[in-house]
Amino acid sequence: MSVPAADTLRCTWTTKTGESWALWLETPSTGRKSARCADTGVPSRSLALMPNDEFWAIIEAAWTGVDGNDAGQELLDDDEREEVAFALGEPMEQMMARLRETQETMDQAQFLAFDRVMERLMHRIDRAEIQAFTDGSDDGLEYARGFIVGSGRAFYELVDADPSKVACDAELDRFACVAVSVFDKRFGEDTWTPSEFCRASCSNSDAWPDL
Repeated sequence: MSVPAADTLRCTWTTKTGESWALWLETPSTGRKSARCADTGVPSRSLALMPNDEFWAIIEAAWTGVDGNDAGQELLDDDEREEVAFALGEPMEQMMARLRETQETMDQAQFLAFDRVMERLMHRIDRAEIQAFTDGSDDGLEYARGFIVGSGRAFYELVDADPSKVACDAELDRFACVAVSVFDKRFGEDTWTPSEFCRASCSNSDAWPDL
């Protein structure tokens, strides 16, 4: 089954009401929309997580053969970071295409186990101290976090430990949605398992003391 082109989907977050957030996907040809985040106060169904090592191996494999496949290491260089990040637009798109190909081979349990790790990694770096260095809006922080996770484990762990190492204005705006779009096509939106975690900016309440 083919995966829709990345530009056929639009991903936005609803306005925050209490602790409720939703991820919406809209397909312009059909106008269909679907919610993808449960209220944080509602327990999610039990689901095994993919080991972190396995998750990061999948991300690294998606970079294999892609122009700029050494980006994860090059981003660790303080002197080169901004220049490297600026040049990663097309390579990031290639990486996401390869990631979709991998997701097409996963069964439903593997798919959800992968995505639950990704959303937890996104949630962990949803922090005011990181936004302070990304020079962006709440949406911009979501895209910046997508860039951080998509760049691989080494860069993710660097920024997690020291937010000043983030690449300012470096964004990957569809990364938070890529798994959802493939999942819908393969298994149907009604089979998605709600989660207590959300990818939306500012949903990590412990990391936003002023909200």
